[in-house]
Amino acid sequence: LRIATAASRAPLSLSAAIHHRAISTCACACGQKNIHIRASSTDATSSASMTGELITVRIVSINDVYDLTKLPRFATLIRSLGPKSPDTRNACTNGEYDDTIRPSAITLNGDFLSPSALSSIDNGRGHVSVLRATGITHASLGNHEADLKLSVLKERLGELRRRGRIVVLNSNVSGMGRHSRELDIVSSSCGRINVGLLGLLSDEAGMFRDGTFRGLQISDVKKKYQMMME
Repeated sequence: LRIATAASRAPLSLSAAIHHRAISTCACACGQKNIHIRASSTDATSSASMTGELITVRIVSINDVYDLTKLPRFATLIRSLGPKSPDTRNACTNGEYDDTIRPSAITLNGDFLSPSALSSIDNGRGHVSVLRATGITHASLGNHEADLKLSVLKERLGELRRRGRIVVLNSNVSGMGRHSRELDIVSSSCGRINVGLLGLLSDEAGMFRDGTFRGLQISDVKKKYQMMME
């Protein structure tokens, strides 16, 4: 990874959920620190070695939710992660992979409202209700969110965001207004590392018939990412 110095009190990383191809990347800007990324199918861990100390940031990530039947198991997984006692509540770990480290973010990287047999009937209402109960903290747009009319999509995003339950990240699609935000920042459980989260919709040629998201312009992913890094 290219490493740069972040102008923040705590080291800053930028993690981008890039849809369509279910790509989750973590580019870390932590001065001259060593960055280690370990990932499994649902859990990516970024660790910064600072003066010999291993600090872990846990991000749990899923995408393409077409079937709700497995989400209760996912919710159980989320509840199983985190401190087992008050003594480890603010731990960042100082050793190997550790389930006592609570997730700093639980992200849903697109295609969560469509395609789905249920959504074809209720326009995503059922999916929103279930997703709000799973523990997901952040969601970003996928190409299939454009299956819904723009007015309906904004209504669903508003329901996701209600009472601050889920942050909708949209870093490169214009015109979504108050229904999403460009960037959010989360911290390691001990507060010593900050991670900036982006939601980037793929600008891959041919994904949308007219090259837009329901008439909204999609900014170039790489240029947007580089601009945010700067």
